[in-house]
Amino acid sequence: MTPRCAREARSQRPHYSSSAIGRAQSGALVDALLAWRPRARTLPGAFEEMYIHMYELGIVGLRDVELAQSWLSDLTRIGYTFPALGRGVAHTAG
Repeated sequence: MTPRCAREARSQRPHYSSSAIGRAQSGALVDALLAWRPRARTLPGAFEEMYIHMYELGIVGLRDVELAQSWLSDLTRIGYTFPALGRGVAHTAG
């Protein structure tokens, strides 16, 4: 199939179903993240926990978690000073 034919075939697909599914998934993601509370008291710890939580929900893959952890490690290694978590961040006991 030529690229033009492929584009035309895709353009004939109903768009409403994919956008409705996308909105539903986005809404579920937002709801899950709003309900989530970090246990960590530091920004990098909370960031890592959030990525692990998203992995457990099937939103990101294991490689995404590993890359986030590597990025945080790289920032720490070069001496980056992370800001403190804001006062509005609610923690869970633990």
